[in-house]
Amino acid sequence: MRGLDGDRLDSFAVDQDGSGGAVRIERGGQAAKAAYWARRANPQIAPVISELSDLTLRPDALAFYMATMAQGPVEQRVVSETLFENVRKAPAGLTTIVETTGEAKLFPRAPAPLEPGLSEATMARRLKAALLDTARDVLAGRSTVWLEASGGIDSTLMGALARRVLPAGSRINTLSILYPYYEFRRERRFINIAVAALSGTPTFLDGARCLSFSDLDAGGALSEPSLVMAGLAQHRAMFAAINEPDALLLTGNGGDNLFALGPDRQPRFTSKLAQHDWMSNAFATTLAAHFERLRDHYAKHAWANDEAFQSGSDLDDRWTEREITSRLGIHRTHLFLTPDILSLISGLWRQCPTPAQGKWILVRYFEDLIPSEILHRTGKVAYNGLYARAYRAASRNLVAMVNRHRDHLDSMGVSANGLALHIDRLRDGKLEGDLEVSTVVTYLMWLEGWARSGRPLI
Repeated sequence: MRGLDGDRLDSFAVDQDGSGGAVRIERGGQAAKAAYWARRANPQIAPVISELSDLTLRPDALAFYMATMAQGPVEQRVVSETLFENVRKAPAGLTTIVETTGEAKLFPRAPAPLEPGLSEATMARRLKAALLDTARDVLAGRSTVWLEASGGIDSTLMGALARRVLPAGSRINTLSILYPYYEFRRERRFINIAVAALSGTPTFLDGARCLSFSDLDAGGALSEPSLVMAGLAQHRAMFAAINEPDALLLTGNGGDNLFALGPDRQPRFTSKLAQHDWMSNAFATTLAAHFERLRDHYAKHAWANDEAFQSGSDLDDRWTEREITSRLGIHRTHLFLTPDILSLISGLWRQCPTPAQGKWILVRYFEDLIPSEILHRTGKVAYNGLYARAYRAASRNLVAMVNRHRDHLDSMGVSANGLALHIDRLRDGKLEGDLEVSTVVTYLMWLEGWARSGRPLI
């Protein structure tokens, strides 16, 4: 069985016939497949938690989930715990499970080394070559590709790489959500520039019909919740527009973390969680303990930041690919999938100008791929107004869902009445604490998905 060194970051392999009574799971930081097991003798390895038996929701499930989502929906590979008691998952790297006990040890993937003394220009040239090589690999044999085209730098880069390697006459179908609100008035212009530069065939979707939380039906027993669930309506609108078996959909996910933040500017649990008025002291204490455990890992281990970046886990947690698109026959991915790409970007950031300005690597070295108007666009759309509109449109349904689960929330130390009042504040445009409220809402959506599958968790 091959090791991950030299493999793509979406590689995945399970060896259940390992020597010494052990199971080996090798998982890249961008793998769209998952491996779960119950911590007991002779554990069953399953791609989804619903295939496991005797599941018990942990009593601190919501606090644990909220802590792991505190930096947004990126995979936190510090712990292998899930929201279920004794159920574990394989994070990025090599996981070895002892069959007699179900206990596991994790071995992080070693970064791809760069030879010393490389110039900035050499690393940038190699980076572009690595991205094009990845595009050739991912797009091999295809004559049609779909692209989530937002008019931003990262999605346009994905399309440009695809166009550069696709055979002549190949088709790029672009999918764009248009929001009919004043702060998005410039976005159609940038989308049009991207579509024209890519010779794309556009499809436009009405953003007013698929705001966050306008679809609260998780649709079944999903292994884990994610903040991405807030955008189920957007995802379903896009996926419904793809009428092609075995379609490949490219997304710009991960570009901000690579090109705007780099290895040393990731959030890394630097902020402190607030105790909102709907949290009991006991809930807030449990939440803080989980949060501090994650923060301490990065504070105490000098190698942790770089290791997390190099593993690929900083890019995108691939929840959508694991839980939704795989069931629809859609292959959704980006092109940041080889270890060389992350090592080269890390090397470039080590030589970055101080202070670095925006996505300086792309501005300096990728002008031949990205239209100048997009590459040098000023300002970025603020989504605060969109979040407020989403809460306003869905507030009645959100409060109704909270009320359906008030006993469960109360058992964990969360006040349903206080949460409903916070939803009202968000509806009115006061967005303080929106991340925490969104975490509770997506957690409840996840619970209801299990209930619809006939396996209620509470």
